[in-house]
Amino acid sequence: MNAIRAAFTEIPAPGAVQPVADGILWLRMPLPFELDHINLYLIDDGDGWVAIDSGLVGEETRGHWRRLVEQALGGRPLKVLLVTHSHPDHLGSAGWLCREYGIPLWITRPEYRAAQALLDSRSADAAEDQQRYYRAVGMNREQTEAVATQVQRMASAYDALPPVGRVLGEGDELQLGGRRWQVRVAKGHSPAHAVLYCPDLGVMLSGDQVLPRISSNVGLYQDRLDSDPLGHWLESLERLLQWPDDTLVLPSHNEPFFGLHRRLHELQADHADKLVQLEDFCREPMSVMELVPLMYPRRLGSMDLLLAAGECLAHLHYLMQRGRLVHESDADGVWRFSLPSG
Repeated sequence: MNAIRAAFTEIPAPGAVQPVADGILWLRMPLPFELDHINLYLIDDGDGWVAIDSGLVGEETRGHWRRLVEQALGGRPLKVLLVTHSHPDHLGSAGWLCREYGIPLWITRPEYRAAQALLDSRSADAAEDQQRYYRAVGMNREQTEAVATQVQRMASAYDALPPVGRVLGEGDELQLGGRRWQVRVAKGHSPAHAVLYCPDLGVMLSGDQVLPRISSNVGLYQDRLDSDPLGHWLESLERLLQWPDDTLVLPSHNEPFFGLHRRLHELQADHADKLVQLEDFCREPMSVMELVPLMYPRRLGSMDLLLAAGECLAHLHYLMQRGRLVHESDADGVWRFSLPSG
């Protein structure tokens, strides 16, 4: 099993490109967060380029795209925007990019629907569902107001969605640049994240599914309370082990790297550790918000608080579905989790 190591020592500046494999360019767009960048990729498709993800909505991203198209793509146009999943740093600028350059959007159907649902979250019915969720996980009024504000900001982080030009699905094979790319659908971080692998190049476009130094959020939120995101996530990691260990992984954050299998095993072990910790903490009935500071002891801003609560709940739900925890609602409607009696 290969050690995890960065594939390149240089990182492209915003608006610049760097070759990473035959016919594949790496570029970066800035993000106004602690995680301050997203990696995007361009696949040479002969008479034009296939863009992988769009970047966050806004004039800064648009300016970088304009410069790239004018100066860095050899005079060939963008042909397709393929989006791995629905989060705003990946899909946020899709509407503008598709309209500006007259290109189709390729995405899985559940991801497109997830983005539509987030845009609809500003409705009164959606806001009521969110409030019930915040109460159930044990947020106080101040936390609820701060988190609700962040959710509304996220819903504003998209251009108007373009129509879908091609629906991606599990097992699809795409011909890009004269090479075959396999599509695998990974669940957990988002409803149906597309991961692409090219056997000829030994390259995987992993999106947020496999990152070299951080673990993507795997959360359970009000729109999917009957799902098992952590179970889906772990199953998706196991399936990716079918691809070769010496694959060049092109992730959406951090740097391209080698060491796919070791990283997959690290991610599996990290979640297994969290599950053991939660069982230990739940010897007495505990709410999600009582567990969050035990699981994530650093100080959390309002958006990180929501993500931590969602991830904690996903792990609790995983344990419940496998009979390792039970839960009940207290007099205030707060969910409390504990070990099964006997």
